[in-house]
Amino acid sequence: MKLLYHHFGFVLFVVTLLAFECSAAESCPSVSELLERYTQALDSTESFISSWEHRGVGSCNIPSWGMRTNNARQFQEGEHRTDNKGRSYVKSFQWGDVSGSKISRDKARYVMSVIGNAFTYRHNKQLGAPPDKSHLNYLEEGKPGWDTGCRKSWGYFDRNDTNNLFMGYVQTKARLDSTLRKAKRISVRPKTERIGGSVCYVIEADTKRGKFRVWLDSEHGYHPAKIEVFVGLGDDIGDPGTPRIITKEDRATRRYSMSNVRFEKVDGAWVPMEADRSSHIVLGSDNGFSSNRGHFKRLKIVLNPDHDALGSFEDPTKNLQLDPELQEGTVLHNGDGTKSTWNSSHAATEEEDKA
Repeated sequence: MKLLYHHFGFVLFVVTLLAFECSAAESCPSVSELLERYTQALDSTESFISSWEHRGVGSCNIPSWGMRTNNARQFQEGEHRTDNKGRSYVKSFQWGDVSGSKISRDKARYVMSVIGNAFTYRHNKQLGAPPDKSHLNYLEEGKPGWDTGCRKSWGYFDRNDTNNLFMGYVQTKARLDSTLRKAKRISVRPKTERIGGSVCYVIEADTKRGKFRVWLDSEHGYHPAKIEVFVGLGDDIGDPGTPRIITKEDRATRRYSMSNVRFEKVDGAWVPMEADRSSHIVLGSDNGFSSNRGHFKRLKIVLNPDHDALGSFEDPTKNLQLDPELQEGTVLHNGDGTKSTWNSSHAATEEEDKA
């Protein structure tokens, strides 16, 4: 496309090439071929250990929760381990404008979550707070609470506003390549687009989980260089097996996007390392909205580590060095609905009435 500008006697010719037809000698890949390449990209980077940071700004007005913020700035950093087969480890610190208060880095909100083979552990506290202000949830297979919906909904990190789109998740545990394969309507644009100098194939899909536009980067392993998502009436926002359909009464919509992705090659595989993120969620007229934009960056990543040899998903209750913030007197929320206090022998004391 050639554009001619004339301004104050100067003539400026600008040549921009934004979209390209596939050549006759090299036809565009089919949707199924592109989805297979996307699946391979996700599979090749699904098991890892990474350190990361996130910087964001958000606004919300949620009257039913008594929450209202305007351009609140938040900062996060942490470590993430996963085999993406059900086991995960997350240690994160959050500070800045949190829940209406200014929190410094040394007083950050601390969350450590481990989902192992037969236990789930989640410790939530503010750094420097006394142990009786901490909150520890611990469940073991075969004991009360293990088969409850609460435990099954854990694994929050695969659907938050930092790492999830790199892993192929959009606010649900349904992986995006699988969702696209089950689309009601799906197509690939006949013209490719360049993003950051790379040729991208653009997939457009109408699925039961929303409408998607995905720019698959042919020069970076077919990871997405850009994603746009709209979720609205009739779409399913629940996890697989537990559908949650948006109704007219909900009057809810969700928009998510990822752009400006930077890739690195790690052990022969292309890996998305940082990107800009945004979300805008309308909760309905009675519940207001939540809007966020931010930048997520992986500082370091190791692919396909030997998690078992490294003890990535060990139980912190059996190795207290794994959670340095776990202290005597931490409030323990048991699977049967009771509360007790933690001691180093993992004995519950001073059991209270059911919460």
